[in-house]
Amino acid sequence: MAYEPFDPALPDPSTENGTQAFDSTRKNLLAIRDGLIRNGGYPGWNSEAQNSDGTTPPTDPDQMDQIVYSRGVERIKLVYTWGTTGGEEGNAVEITSYYSADSGGLYEPLGGVDYPLGKVTNIFDANGGWLAEVWS
Repeated sequence: MAYEPFDPALPDPSTENGTQAFDSTRKNLLAIRDGLIRNGGYPGWNSEAQNSDGTTPPTDPDQMDQIVYSRGVERIKLVYTWGTTGGEEGNAVEITSYYSADSGGLYEPLGGVDYPLGKVTNIFDANGGWLAEVWS
């Protein structure tokens, strides 16, 4: 069976009956699951590590400034802030997410007031072990 990528146009109540809509929803949920397992990578979305000005390759590949995922004109940009002292040193302490619907011309924070997805703060112990994440 061929892989079924996430389809943002489905389910479509104007063209699908109940059975088809449930099947479309199931396929999309499986695609979301696969993206989580792959740490955010989805078939059909390209990704690129970049410097803060969008140039490649990143100056420090182990601590890139951002990753941009692209599909058509859509972009999702993850901007990293790296720890410099104590247990945070060398770890991504903040990751802020942005979305663009115009090939990166204008980025807006991902999420909203009711469902904030914009920034995650990672918390580390004194030895650099990851303890928790807090979304804001």
